[in-house]
Amino acid sequence: MGISSPFSRLVNWPIVFGMACVMLCEGFDLIIYSSLIPPLIGDADMGVDKAAAGFIGSMTFLGMFFGGISAGAVKRRLGYVRTIAFGVIWFSLAVAAATFAPSGAVLGALRALAGLGLGVVLPVAMSLARAYSTRRMSALVISIVMTGIPFGGLMAAFLCAALLSVFGWRPLMFVAGLIGLVLLAFIMPFVAKQVEQSPRLSRTARSNGHPTAPVRFEGRALFRLCLLALTTFLFLMAYYGISTWLAQLMREFNLPLENSLQMMVVLNFGCVLGSLVTAWLATKVSAKGVAMTSAALATLCLLGVAARPEGSVALVVLVFFAGVGAISAQNLTNALVSNAFPEESRSAALGFTLGFGRLGAVASPAAGGLILQLGLDPAYVLAMLACADMLGAAALLLYAPYRAKSQAARPSFSDGAA
Repeated sequence: MGISSPFSRLVNWPIVFGMACVMLCEGFDLIIYSSLIPPLIGDADMGVDKAAAGFIGSMTFLGMFFGGISAGAVKRRLGYVRTIAFGVIWFSLAVAAATFAPSGAVLGALRALAGLGLGVVLPVAMSLARAYSTRRMSALVISIVMTGIPFGGLMAAFLCAALLSVFGWRPLMFVAGLIGLVLLAFIMPFVAKQVEQSPRLSRTARSNGHPTAPVRFEGRALFRLCLLALTTFLFLMAYYGISTWLAQLMREFNLPLENSLQMMVVLNFGCVLGSLVTAWLATKVSAKGVAMTSAALATLCLLGVAARPEGSVALVVLVFFAGVGAISAQNLTNALVSNAFPEESRSAALGFTLGFGRLGAVASPAAGGLILQLGLDPAYVLAMLACADMLGAAALLLYAPYRAKSQAARPSFSDGAA
């Protein structure tokens, strides 16, 4: 199956949409867990309070940290397709097993194992999609791939709103484990065929499943990598913080459970729509500028929610645009990473920035749980997340977008090779 139309010569869309479907796993699992926090706290057999619920939520991201920093090495040995398949199977089995957890401690351990598999998948899936697109289309491609996360979250929010009160939290977590296996069975054979038959559109390395030398980052390339990792830390702290705690925060604001779950739908709808709109804008103007603007929008909206607006319409609008800004800032940061390094180092670079960034995702659920457990005003949680977005936008001020140079691939990446 070749690439025929003029537009498709810029992007291999089947691979991009396949990777977006893979990303559904994370979004579905994330919002399932977030929506399950109120009944999980209410399950006396589990012995989970608010602080423990935040800690358990952090365990997934801690696993993703270790998975992310090893993603480049795993991809060099297994290749794109087998790495993604391995990670999804690992993640899905761990999440399904968490359904039967007898205590909060076991649940946290299993979710950490799930995060380990998913942490490998995400940077490799983004790197694969980027390898089959041109630099010009990178922001759109990465954002479309990442749209799978909030779209999966949207599906989970609808499912929880309809079924949580009937079936409880355990069956819904089991569904979160199964969905990865179902997607793998339908999507990956098609993606593997596309990878085999379609030419790559990025400009360098072509190995797939053959071990290559480890990559090193030096000079300004190392500075660029560390700066983007810090930015990712801050943006993921904000995005995963609001995704994890929104339902419980709405309960703290005295909204009924049903209305709290509806806010999760609003948040994820904003994430899906915002990802597409800001990605299109980034193809017309600076991706860095759109990322900073998105982070500023999320900051203002989170502070607006913290102020507890009286009207329900105002709350819905603020939550919607908080989703637009929070996810878009991170999506476009991922696009900056994908453009800053050539293909042979891209999985490693994305793995490091996303892996380090997961520490932000670890921090925010745990800190939010501690704030609530101490009896402090829930608005402090939102203020903390707003500060993270604001600092992320400030960090991007220091980033100078990389200008690609035509040269041969090599295993050590300094300023000239990044």
